[in-house]
Amino acid sequence: VKGFKDGQPHDYECDFIGNYKSTKQVPMPYAYLIPAEHKNITQRLQMHGVKVEKMGQMSADGTSNLMLRVQVDTVRSLDRNERTFQKHKMIRIESERATQKKTIPAGMFVVRTAQPLGRLACYMLESQSDDGFAFWNFLDDSLEAGKPYPIWSIAKPIKLPLEPVKH
Repeated sequence: VKGFKDGQPHDYECDFIGNYKSTKQVPMPYAYLIPAEHKNITQRLQMHGVKVEKMGQMSADGTSNLMLRVQVDTVRSLDRNERTFQKHKMIRIESERATQKKTIPAGMFVVRTAQPLGRLACYMLESQSDDGFAFWNFLDDSLEAGKPYPIWSIAKPIKLPLEPVKH
């Protein structure tokens, strides 16, 4: 690797470790649903170039009671690292996924995965990701063993009343 040493160009030797293998896999969903109170996550996704939308009004009378079958992860265990790394105490989550019927309110953020950075969004939003938002403490106030993970997913494509999000 080219670099500098004492202000002069210098070649450094380093090991390349590039044969990573996943330990867990999940099917990529159609979309993720993020509660409005987690705007910090949607802003960070947008900083990475991920397109974020939000649920609009469902009908002309302004009601927003859209019921959907969504995938909800229940947190089974949290392993909070006591040692700080880059000012974070990383968290590893074990969770269990189930399909549930939920009311989806207007204003809930939606990240569809059929976009150029959809795989990145999936990696960052999944509960058990080893480098996602939960791991890096973005969801600390919302995580508790036995409780639902705050980000849900929609398995199959469905027409949704979406509006663009500009932060």
